[in-house]
Amino acid sequence: MASPTSNRVKHTELSTVWMKRTVDYRRHVHDLRTRSYEGATSREDRENVFRAAFDLLTPVAERVLSDLNVFFLAGLGWTRAVKPSPSEEGGLIGFWELRWPIQQRSKNRFTQQPLEPLAIYTVFPMKPTLSMEWTHPHLAMLRPCCHSGLAAAWPLQVTSDEDAWRQEPILRVLAEAELHERTFLADTNWRLLSSLYEAE
Repeated sequence: MASPTSNRVKHTELSTVWMKRTVDYRRHVHDLRTRSYEGATSREDRENVFRAAFDLLTPVAERVLSDLNVFFLAGLGWTRAVKPSPSEEGGLIGFWELRWPIQQRSKNRFTQQPLEPLAIYTVFPMKPTLSMEWTHPHLAMLRPCCHSGLAAAWPLQVTSDEDAWRQEPILRVLAEAELHERTFLADTNWRLLSSLYEAE
């Protein structure tokens, strides 16, 4: 049974994490109120801020994927960053991905297409949705079965190294969700993580 002291320590740690997240949401709400993105108002300027945010986040995302590779894939994978480029709808999508040998040999059991690598996405939509007449970037979980392909999104408020490293818990959540999604989709299923059961 945990002691009252250890419970207080854990609560303090969690409170610190949540307090850090309020920084992003305060800035996010400010952007919504002012129809800007970190001070930028024109589409071109907002895209420039987005591209800079991607570059600042790259070391964080690469560390997250590197850690996942070590602990879940026995270091067999490799990563790459794909800078934001135009999407089919005219917006921008950038991502960091992780590939490994069994994933590359696997197929999506529903479509029989090659299994896509694990990826953490950043998106800057072009088209407003419903009553929203203005768009801004997010960290995102993409799923083709969802409306506009977007399953979930988090504010992307990054203009400094400090901002970027504050996103690490979110990037870790996204990476693990993507890892589980790959095991769900793969025709190889649990074998996709063979390095885990081979170590038993």
